Amino acid sequence: MREKRNSRRIHLIYYLLVFDDETNQLIGHVVDIATEGIKLMTKEPILPNKEYRFRMLLPSEMEEKSKQIIFNAKCVWSQEKLYSDFYGSGFQFKDISPDDIVIIKDLISQFGYQE
Repeated sequence: MREKRNSRRIHLIYYLLVFDDETNQLIGHVVDIATEGIKLMTKEPILPNKEYRFRMLLPSEMEEKSKQIIFNAKCVWSQEKLYSDFYGSGFQFKDISPDDIVIIKDLISQFGYQE
């Protein structure tokens, strides 16, 4: 069952890469983002109701703050074969630091757009 989020996710002008922080394996890229979570597009299916530890690379324009953020996120939904060969999955941030929330707000402010 899909969980309802409290805020609207924003699309970014960049497809930020997200890696498994433990294996360094590319998981996918960010489709949209909010301070509560992200939507990822992946080539492989993601297990719902599982918590993951991710590393998200940031645009080079933000590197004065950090090159990446590392966070835990729980998959709250997953949709198979979204856009032909890709899967879509929604994640809720878990235990994300206040500094990383500031970086996400900056991402949305600098690189976000609404359709």
